[in-house]
Amino acid sequence: MGGTDWLGNELAEGEECAICLDRLKRATRWGKQIAKLRGCGHRFHRGCIDNWRAQGDAKTCPHCRGPRD
Repeated sequence: MGGTDWLGNELAEGEECAICLDRLKRATRWGKQIAKLRGCGHRFHRGCIDNWRAQGDAKTCPHCRGPRD
């Protein structure tokens, strides 16, 4: 088992952020927070998805291109 994200959702062992390809893991004080998109449910590091949104493609998921919300 990979643990849980900060919302209490289960993380699969080896689950990766589709943007930076780094492993998603439970956030610690110094770790990366995880964001889950409401529309499709894909998860990313908070900083990675914030950068994606800042690039101008805020309405789609970078993994599946489905609606974000």
